[in-house]
Amino acid sequence: GLSKIRTAYENAANYQPGLEPTFQSNRVEFTVKLPNLNFKASSNEALNEAINEALTDNQKMLLDMLRNDPTITQKEIIERVSLSRSTVQRMIKELSELGRLERIGSKKTGSWIVKE
Repeated sequence: GLSKIRTAYENAANYQPGLEPTFQSNRVEFTVKLPNLNFKASSNEALNEAINEALTDNQKMLLDMLRNDPTITQKEIIERVSLSRSTVQRMIKELSELGRLERIGSKKTGSWIVKE
């Protein structure tokens, strides 16, 4: 099973070191991550540039705030930028869906990771 998956990846025509599958397990779950061997990094750079241009000023401002203070809360963001709670939540959701923002940890003690 698992060795066949690893061998199939290593024998693929577009395999590169670092793109091998990963397997993780604990008492409750078993996770397999299979990197997409057909993904081109150069197209990703062009996509990131297009996404940056498509961001609104408020979204760019929010990303800057989160870069400077990754542990900031939504309440603090609302107070600093004078936007409604629903607007801030919507912007966070949109940025997360675009792959530009990720929340790590719990709601109380977690932090934001801004992806470039």
